[in-house]
Amino acid sequence: MSQQLITSNEISPTSGVANTGIVGLLQSGQIGSVSNTSIVGTLNISNGGTGLSTVGTNGQVLTSNGTTLSWVTPTAVTPGGSNTQIQFNNAGAFGGSANLTWDGTNVFLNNAGAARLGWNNAGNYYNWIESAGGVGTGYMRFATVNTEFMRLDSSGNLLIGGTTSPSGKSGNLVIETSSGGLWWQSASTAYMGTLDANPLVIYTNNAERMRIDSAGNVGIGTSSPTTFQGLVAIAKTSAAAESVPLSLVNVSGSTGTSVSLGFAPNINIDLVRLNAYRTDTGYGGATDLLFKFWDGSNITEKMRVTNVGVIKNASGRPMLNQTGGILQVVQTVWTGTQSTTGTNSWVNITGLTASITPSSTSSKIMVIVNIGRAGGGTGTVSTAFRLTRGGTPIGVGAPTGSQIAASFMNVMWQSDTNHSQGGLTINYVDSPASASSVTYSVDWYIQNTFQWYINRNASGGNSTDSYNAYVPSIITLMEIAG
Repeated sequence: MSQQLITSNEISPTSGVANTGIVGLLQSGQIGSVSNTSIVGTLNISNGGTGLSTVGTNGQVLTSNGTTLSWVTPTAVTPGGSNTQIQFNNAGAFGGSANLTWDGTNVFLNNAGAARLGWNNAGNYYNWIESAGGVGTGYMRFATVNTEFMRLDSSGNLLIGGTTSPSGKSGNLVIETSSGGLWWQSASTAYMGTLDANPLVIYTNNAERMRIDSAGNVGIGTSSPTTFQGLVAIAKTSAAAESVPLSLVNVSGSTGTSVSLGFAPNINIDLVRLNAYRTDTGYGGATDLLFKFWDGSNITEKMRVTNVGVIKNASGRPMLNQTGGILQVVQTVWTGTQSTTGTNSWVNITGLTASITPSSTSSKIMVIVNIGRAGGGTGTVSTAFRLTRGGTPIGVGAPTGSQIAASFMNVMWQSDTNHSQGGLTINYVDSPASASSVTYSVDWYIQNTFQWYINRNASGGNSTDSYNAYVPSIITLMEIAG
């Protein structure tokens, strides 16, 4: 293989890499040599050079400022962390004090103050997580669109919607918002509760208002629902006369709407139901209270209290607790006998008495007395009767002079002692104006010197003849709503 000498005058220092004077001399497979190595000048960067007229010394490297190159000697920097970490500091370089480190497992932001990890959106709003505070008092802040919405403090309290760490409720979730709430959304069932034997307690204004204990008892206004008999205990401390501890509301407000409270002795159906039924659309709504009962196939109305206080049965007919309605009935059926010798004076019929306790001072008492039979002696005989309340005559006439005051009297002619007066009746409506026990009785007035009998004839004959019949006397008391 032949060799060819290239002389210095054949090379131009400012010539390009593609100079044909060189390329033409060095052919493939040939080895050329340069006899003169003292080549001076600048080889432009565009021609593959450095653009420098000098050559760097041993250990130097070329660096660029974006426009030109220069020779520099590198400076050794000791990393701030261990050799197993990737590190970056806030001066924008590796080494020194490491502010961002990764050891293959953990990523740390190291700073004397708050340290924040953010996601920037073209320099505009961004989301971030920040660690702030000191040891033992630190907290985590979570922000979206550059605004904090959640904070976790050093005690494990989580605050959503506020910027002040919650206190006094260690381990709790606190939601701070002017409007809104806490919602569960699930494809099947959403749960809220405890996983142990502790109660679930609901607060308002930082005070307990409702509690569900571990046995499922519900207390509203009380922290001890088992103190009361029942699954749900409602304790109201208000002294207001119309304090309502429980309200069932239907907000539709139209005629015919209702709201019900059911009682279910078993899990299948409520067997008794109280139903408030709206009868008009006026302010507040006039409402009847319906009592419904299970009849084996349906829950049907059996009784109703109207909005004016009238009690009606299932057919709509008035029953009790209205003006003129019967509230209670007391009756005495006296089957004994009594005999008295006429003394022209009043004698009490000791077995014909009854007592009643009115439910209101406005109530009236209907008194019905039936004298089975009374008689004695022969010829023209008469006897009188009067009604008494507590021993005081009532429902009697207004006599003058020496006349007697009676409730009623009877005159008859008896041919013998087998016959006597019968079916004598008193009907009287009294107004005792009392809510205490009231006793009613009957007196009879015997004239002449005859021996008189009640509930039998004077002869006392023992035969099947009707005139020898023994009959009862009856006093009936009925309280009528006033």
